[in-house]
Amino acid sequence: MLTRLFSAERRITFSATADQGVVSLGTFLTNLLLIRHLPPQVYGAYVVMYGVLVVAFAVHGCLVAVPMCIKAAAEPSQTRPYVSASAWFTLALAPVFGLVLLIVSWRLGDWRIGATAALALTAWLLQETFRRGLIARLRYTSCIAGDALTYLGQAGAVLWLMRSGRLSIPAVFLSFAVMASLGAVVQAMLTGIQRVARSTLREYGRQFWSLGRWMLSAGTALNLGNQIFPWTLAAAFGAAAAARYQAALTPLGAVHPLLFSIVNVVTPAVAGVRMQGTDAVYRVSRRYGVQFGLFAAPYLLLLAIAPTTVLGWFYGKGSPYLGLGNIVRLFVFAYGLQFVIAVMGGLLNGLEEARAASTALVASLLGTIAIGVPLCLMFGVTGAVIGFVMTAVLRLFMMRRAILRVPPAPPGPGQTVPGLILEPLVPVE
Repeated sequence: MLTRLFSAERRITFSATADQGVVSLGTFLTNLLLIRHLPPQVYGAYVVMYGVLVVAFAVHGCLVAVPMCIKAAAEPSQTRPYVSASAWFTLALAPVFGLVLLIVSWRLGDWRIGATAALALTAWLLQETFRRGLIARLRYTSCIAGDALTYLGQAGAVLWLMRSGRLSIPAVFLSFAVMASLGAVVQAMLTGIQRVARSTLREYGRQFWSLGRWMLSAGTALNLGNQIFPWTLAAAFGAAAAARYQAALTPLGAVHPLLFSIVNVVTPAVAGVRMQGTDAVYRVSRRYGVQFGLFAAPYLLLLAIAPTTVLGWFYGKGSPYLGLGNIVRLFVFAYGLQFVIAVMGGLLNGLEEARAASTALVASLLGTIAIGVPLCLMFGVTGAVIGFVMTAVLRLFMMRRAILRVPPAPPGPGQTVPGLILEPLVPVE
């Protein structure tokens, strides 16, 4: 029975990684094309605006996508109404996000960037909503077609813009809006949608808010902690400094299929077995964490040993970003910690202990602001990356502390409750 369970988990791991690979490959290729073909100042402005989209994406995930995924995983028969209600919640949030984007674009000096970014974000959030409906049922293979349209299609559109001489930030965001809309249509057809009564919307809204309000502070803290460094660099040293920071970080995008799949897999998996007791919860979490970590290790080791060589592969021998080798090494160390943090976050989300995760991540954000931002202002890109590493260390400490405080789940038949609940996350066997 354990062999069958492990095989099933391994199949889910591979299908989740394949789907996330499509997402990350499209994002990586888009970023790579922009780094190679936009001047640093222009690319830095894109980094700033895209960072705002990422934070908005995280807010939507905390309030809508992740609560829906957890609820639908626990009640599979209600997946379609949960997804349909989530689409309405997404459209309700879109004007708020659009206003923020227009304000940021005004500061950047081009309102067209904000207008097209708002369209892109709305389409992206709808696509992610339907995608999460599939993920709730662990249907990762079914996600691939829509994700390919959205993310690989975006890279193809940027390539076309580049070759036709139309490459600009507004054109990039407009192409993203088109491709994400196509992806949303495909995944909506797979999940299915239906009319939802107002009373049901209100009830689901209360459920999502009850769970998501603590995720909101956690997700915002997590993404602000990541975006605060390029934003600070752009404000203090110009957009080109933000471009250098992102250029050093981009090679790490090759492990994003693994890193991001951890939470997507662990959260619904833990939600699905939580009633079986603590042993089942930690066994599933540990196995997924070890599998994903082993897949990522060879590439991270390559980056740590020969970062300049890898930068040359990505950006070309004449790139202005080849001198960032030591910066890349620091990012590698931080990403190693992020794999452990991702398992912890997925475990807490699956147990609906969002408040514990929120408290840990908010505390780490305060540390980032208190320590990381001054380092960034004093030492530029190098200080920003040191701050990124310190943020990862602080997150790891705070998440570990949060997990140790979670009450153990009642054991199922024949199970015992481990004395240290963090212990199963460590690959000691």
